[in-house]
Formats: sequence, structure tokens, C-alpha cells
Amino acid sequence: MIDSHTHPLAHRGGEYAPERLRPFVEEAVAKGLQGLAFTDHEWYKDDIDAGTVEQLRQEYPGVKILLGIEIDYEPGREEEIRRILAAKPYDYAIGSVHDLGGWPFDHPDYRSEYRKWDVNRLYERYFATLAQAVESGLFQLVGHLDLIKIFGYFYQGDVRSLVRPVLEKIKSQGMAVELNTNGLYKPVREVYPSREILAECLALDIPVVLSSDAHAAWEVGRDFGLALRVLKGVGYRQISWIEGKKIFSRDL
Repeated sequence: MIDSHTHPLAHRGGEYAPERLRPFVEEAVAKGLQGLAFTDHEWYKDDIDAGTVEQLRQEYPGVKILLGIEIDYEPGREEEIRRILAAKPYDYAIGSVHDLGGWPFDHPDYRSEYRKWDVNRLYERYFATLAQAVESGLFQLVGHLDLIKIFGYFYQGDVRSLVRPVLEKIKSQGMAVELNTNGLYKPVREVYPSREILAECLALDIPVVLSSDAHAAWEVGRDFGLALRVLKGVGYRQISWIEGKKIFSRDL
């Protein structure tokens, strides 16, 4: 098991120093993981230091330590994102949608904005934007695929009708989806994506990686036992990780 989504700089930023990252590696070892990826937000692109990651690889030769980045996709940012990705030797990039038309919909300070929307129209806007992120070809992993449910506002009807076309694009781009356990600690109280969406992923043979979205070292690998039970319950028999922009899998 590899934790494919962690944020050592969290929402504070700062120096990409070994002492800042080392506790994340130690937590992965303590929880019996085979490795982890550092995937800070692109807001901290200038602080991310591949040399520090290489130093940790030398310190922990038995642990797979990867370097990624999480990008907030918005239409029109494609060239800017290409420049960010070309600047450092990232193993992969996570494409996520956190913002719709200037509204950071997953931020608790802006939760009241949901009341201004018809929920179904909001879901349509979100998944249309996510489809653009996938079609851009810039990313290898989709972050928290159904993040729009974070505050417990759910699509009225069969959400698979919206999600299936996006999943088909993910499949055609050769991308992976993460099972992100951080949703268990948000108001929605469930993993991203939902079991029904994971079942659709399985039907399309889309690889799934495990992610904690850890913003503190103790959160690394959080609830991965539950995540594996969810995957097995859906029918997955392999777990994946991404290295050098290629997806690898092994049996559960």
C-alpha cells in the first residue's frame, strides 16, 4: 500500500526541509505502508524541493517515496499548469477541482453559497469542469472525484448519469482515480468517490490508488483498512500506484 496523496506543507507553506517531511515517512513505516507520495498544492510550487525528496529516499531505501503535485484545475489555466509541471521531476500530477467560477466550494467559510444553487445544476457544472480537467491530458490522477458532495448536498437522481461520461474520459486518457479517505472527516462522512462510483470505475477497469489527503503526519494512511474493505466489497482485486507517470498495480 502506498499513500498517494499527502500535503507536508499543508495550508501553511514553508521550507521543504527533511525534518518537515520525515515524520510523514515515519508514519507510513509505522502503519506498514510500502511508501507514500508528497503531493503539495501548486500554491507552494516554489517551495517544493526534489533534492529533499531524494535525500529521504537515501535515508529510507526500503520505502518508496514519490514526488507529485496537486493542481487546482480551472478552464484557461492549461498553459500555466504545463509550465508548473515542467519545472520539477514530478512522478505524477493530481488534477482536482476545488473552485467553480471563483467560488471555493469546499471551503467551510463559503458553504452558504450552496443555497444559491439548484443542486443538480451545481453537480452538472462541477462534473463538466472535471471532464475538462481530464481532457486536458495534464494529469495522471483524479483527486477526490466527487468532492462536490463535501457538505452533504447530493444529486437528486442517479448521479452515475453525470459521472459515467467523465469516467469514460478518464479511461481513454489512461488515468487513475483515488479512493480518498479524507471525506470520512468532512460533513459528508464518506469516502471519495462513493461506492456506486467506484463500481462504475471497476466496470471500466479504471485503476484505483489509496489516498489519505494527509495534512499532518499522523493522518498518513488513515483508514486504509476501511478503504481496502470498500474496494474489495465493490469487487476490486488490485490496488495501484503511479511512478514516473506510469500506473502500476498489484494484487490485494
